Amino acid sequence: MTDFIIGEPDYEQVYDENRIIVTGHTPTGFIDKNSMGKIWKGNRHIAIDCGAVFGNPLGCICLDTMHNS
Repeated sequence: MTDFIIGEPDYEQVYDENRIIVTGHTPTGFIDKNSMGKIWKGNRHIAIDCGAVFGNPLGCICLDTMHNS
């Protein structure tokens, strides 16, 4: 089952204890300034927009292993 969040998620909120929410579009540096250019994980969220448009690296993550680069 797939659900969608419309609009910007609240990264401080845990939406579901049994699911991890993967989001893009909000650069991780806007969530936590120390995460600019890195994949951000917290509160059952994974934010994958590392801010490549601002010259930061393009992030990727394997959801099977949770290994990221």
